Amino acid sequence: MSIPENQIFTLSEAAEFLKISTKTLNRWDQQRIGPPRTKIGQTVYYQKSDIWDWIDRNKRTPVKTLRSVS
Repeated sequence: MSIPENQIFTLSEAAEFLKISTKTLNRWDQQRIGPPRTKIGQTVYYQKSDIWDWIDRNKRTPVKTLRSVS
């Protein structure tokens, strides 16, 4: 079964999806470094497509290693 990209996650579902704690996700939000979120009343929501976009924006290329010369 395919999950639609516009799926909405709660805070705990988003944390589980990212394999981190809700405490970490809340801290990232306070530091403005985490994925975008929406708050409706007291409930926090994350859109799956926003999480994937955030992951893509935070990709890093591997560091080149020096080859040893024999």
